[in-house]
Amino acid sequence: MTAECLQNIHSIAIKTAKGMEKYMDERLVQFDEKMQKTMNNLSEEFGSIRAGRANPHVLDKIKVDYYGTPTPLQQVGNISVPEARIIQIQPWEKKMYSLCHSKGFLVFQAHPFRTGIRRCNEHYIDGIEIYNGKTNEKLNKKAEVWARESGKLMCSGSDFHTKAHTARGGIITKEKINNNCDLLRVLKSQNFEMIKTY
Repeated sequence: MTAECLQNIHSIAIKTAKGMEKYMDERLVQFDEKMQKTMNNLSEEFGSIRAGRANPHVLDKIKVDYYGTPTPLQQVGNISVPEARIIQIQPWEKKMYSLCHSKGFLVFQAHPFRTGIRRCNEHYIDGIEIYNGKTNEKLNKKAEVWARESGKLMCSGSDFHTKAHTARGGIITKEKINNNCDLLRVLKSQNFEMIKTY
């Protein structure tokens, strides 16, 4: 081979390498962007972790089952740091119970043992739905046992959302109910018959 031929081969090889480099650079750009997004996300995740003092942001991604719905922890209570190594979570149920009572309402736990339902703290409810027209007999009886053992008021509900569910539960009373105050009085007195359609 002549020197001129070798020179041409070398020149072609350099051009090819530069073309490949440019081609590879273009292909790598998309991966570089994805990697940068991943690194930014990782930095945010690490940013929620603090050494030394307790930080409530470590709970930002935590969800709890709240009445069958995964709910961010911050939406069901107050989160605070009373001391350097303690994170305190105060659920709002107690506040809601106090608010309801201040307005003259009663707080009842509906169908407490149905799948996906979170039972309330019994200290923050007045009564329990011991019969529900859409809940099976075994779970309704479990609710009744809980109500009797905890000394709660009891009621029955049809839980109707369609016409087919009408009158599958509820209460029958001889007392006239014209308004919410009348209903509250009847529920407190427990002077009614419960509809159960087993």
